Amino acid sequence: MNNIFAFARKNPLLYLALISGVFLRLIFVFAGHYISPDGTHYALLGFNWLHHGHYVSGGSQFPDVIQPPLYPLLLGLFSFVVSPELGGKLVSLIFGLGLIAMAYWFVVSLSQNRKLAGVTALLVAFSPALVAVSSQVATESLFLFLLFSVFSTLSLFIKDEHPKARRFLILAGMCSGLAYLTRPEMIVYIFMVVIILLVWRKKIYSVLLYGTMVGFFVLLYALFVFSVSGRWALYPKIDFVRVHGQLSRYYLQQDALKGEETDFKEHLQRFRYSLAPDKKELFVNAVFEGRIKAPVVRTKEQNKTEKVQSFLIFAGKNWMNAVKKFLWGLILPPGYLLFLLVGLLRFPWKKHKGLALYTAIFLLPTLNVLFVYVEQRFLYFPGLILMPLVAFGVFKFAELVSKEGKTSAREKRAVILIVVFLLTTAVPGYVQLHSNVRSKAYYYQAGQWLKQKTEDGAKIAAITPQAVYFARRPFVVLPYAPLDSLQLYLRENQVNYILKEYKRRSRTAEGAKLESWPRFLQPVSSKVFDGHTMILLRVKKE
Repeated sequence: MNNIFAFARKNPLLYLALISGVFLRLIFVFAGHYISPDGTHYALLGFNWLHHGHYVSGGSQFPDVIQPPLYPLLLGLFSFVVSPELGGKLVSLIFGLGLIAMAYWFVVSLSQNRKLAGVTALLVAFSPALVAVSSQVATESLFLFLLFSVFSTLSLFIKDEHPKARRFLILAGMCSGLAYLTRPEMIVYIFMVVIILLVWRKKIYSVLLYGTMVGFFVLLYALFVFSVSGRWALYPKIDFVRVHGQLSRYYLQQDALKGEETDFKEHLQRFRYSLAPDKKELFVNAVFEGRIKAPVVRTKEQNKTEKVQSFLIFAGKNWMNAVKKFLWGLILPPGYLLFLLVGLLRFPWKKHKGLALYTAIFLLPTLNVLFVYVEQRFLYFPGLILMPLVAFGVFKFAELVSKEGKTSAREKRAVILIVVFLLTTAVPGYVQLHSNVRSKAYYYQAGQWLKQKTEDGAKIAAITPQAVYFARRPFVVLPYAPLDSLQLYLRENQVNYILKEYKRRSRTAEGAKLESWPRFLQPVSSKVFDGHTMILLRVKKE
């Protein structure tokens, strides 16, 4: 106990960051019954795996095998004492707090500056984006913790003078493997680590040691995939995304051949939820599982100049999208960006050019935003890496405004500046986060209504799974298909009900109750939840 208090006296800012981090994250953990479509998949996989011994969700928008096992495993362990939804949030909370501690340890290890490390930890604790991912049923918090652990331990390993260098390499290998079991895109970062080892160490033993550690987890994942699906694959989720892209290009090509203009929203529904030719399952799932061949996509012949121009236009749009997300404060609050600018301008780059080069190489996988649609989650890690520079900017700005004061007075002004800075720049992000969570609370209410209106075990088809999840009923994806194909699909999958949702202010919702439904569907009930109209339809038996 005395050791704990002694540590607290030496590291007061770390304790303040952890206490603040717990408080903020618990607020949003219990702010409402929010869960994403992916979250329902993780929750059901983890619960069924640990409680029933099978890695199955019992119904999802995606094949079960594409979800790596580490996060569902941890969620499933918590589900023995709390609900799967809360268990997933607690896993995210724990690793969100671990991220605060890891940020502190990283800065202390490199700079021996506890104050700089403490402010960095506070910035991580108060970041609205990191609060969000640490309070949801999602893999982001776990993945960020493991990826940042790889970055931190590897940075210490490449310092030749460090006496525990090999131990840090082993830790980097273990965290890389665990991150691979969390999100398969970690494979790109693993290649970056190999490049870094070759550039810095110039000894093959380091690459072999790291490769052995990672190889163990890759083999473990391959065995897991084989046990679940009966086929060998290193990263099925990436394969599934590739099939998605292939079908998207195929449907766009069909529109072009017909001379039709593509509606973006309709296109998303079409390539994700169209049915296979046999009408028994989704087209994308059938192609992914290898039951049918992927449609051939014939691209228009382009010369080299046209290809370069197309790539530059596409890349430019994606980079502008990424820049907008930063400038709008979705990754770092506006105040963080201000002090980041100060930190970038005042940081001694020549003295730390090795660390700067290391960081730049490690962040190269972020360039994948050039080739895909920019999702916000791709930018969380670069934002996290920049936190020490934001903290450095805070101290440099504090020195600038208190140049004439004594040391103690300067420190007091710096603390006041930091507190005001955190509160004024982070609060709007919390308001937006709370609004986002509350805006999806109607799914829980709809789930309780569904539970009353349907019998236990009844299969319900819907576009999104949240309401069906909260009703504790088996979920089936509602496909994008004409009525005759839909009827065959419902019969094949033994669906009992369809749940139709009309979003707020939708014109269709105004006359939803008066719609003429096909003969194989019978209206059961309808209700409005926070402006969203839900209609429950029974599938008639023949």
